[in-house]
Amino acid sequence: MHYKRSQAINPAIEMFRDGGQNDKVEELLEVKDKLTRFFKENEGRREVLKKTLVELCEEETRAWAEKIDIFDNDFLVELEEKRTELHDLEDTLLQLRQDVEDESTQSLDSNEEAEIVFEEYEEAIDDCRHNLERSETYFDGFRENREEIRERVNLGLGHDDALACTLM
Repeated sequence: MHYKRSQAINPAIEMFRDGGQNDKVEELLEVKDKLTRFFKENEGRREVLKKTLVELCEEETRAWAEKIDIFDNDFLVELEEKRTELHDLEDTLLQLRQDVEDESTQSLDSNEEAEIVFEEYEEAIDDCRHNLERSETYFDGFRENREEIRERVNLGLGHDDALACTLM
């Protein structure tokens, strides 16, 4: 490309050569030489810049893909913790009820206190179950949109400075 640009000066060189103005021809040849070097240098810089931009885009895309994977994994860990918490609460409530049933000699006050404790555990279980269901719904939504999120990352995250990524 730089060759064509520096060749644009040839008609002027020929015109001065035909007119016998050798000093102008020499000046134009020097200008042509400088232009050729300038265009070659800039072409090299342009290629380096283009390569750097592509590498940065790829690096940023990999980083975001890794963040998405980490988020996905963290979400799975959180869901498992909520499931374990729910299971533990249910087991504890079941054990408390069995303990109360096993003690047939309990007083009425003890039974009323036990019922209060049972109700508190049942409320905690309901809250835990609701939180787990809500988290599972959010996670399902994330999973359904995961590919779209990855595609948006690949398109440059919607930033203006990422235009170079999509053009190269």
